[in-house]
Amino acid sequence: MSRSFLVLALLCGLGMVPSARAELGDPTRPPDISTVSVAPLESGGAPFRVSSILMAPGRKVAIVNASRVEVGDEVGGATVSEINAQAVLLEMGGEAIELRISGQPVKVAAKSDYGDEEE
Repeated sequence: MSRSFLVLALLCGLGMVPSARAELGDPTRPPDISTVSVAPLESGGAPFRVSSILMAPGRKVAIVNASRVEVGDEVGGATVSEINAQAVLLEMGGEAIELRISGQPVKVAAKSDYGDEEE
């Protein structure tokens, strides 16, 4: 009787493992952009949010409002005027808007041994 109880308990325990695993989720998956709150600008304009900045030799790219942008691109009615390691600068209606990444580490490409130079 104790052997059948042990087998039953083991089978019940194994049945719980997939449900417990499903609750953990993937820690490397980016957050769902639809659940992120974005504060509107003080001037009452469209909200902007920088979620990522990539700096590499000859390349500067940012993710603003879930869109990939480079200098000269438009997002939310504003034009990207500059991308640097800490912020994206926008121009909208003659007004300059600085979107900073706060609380996130900034990743900058290191110089390689192959003659690449940082900008």
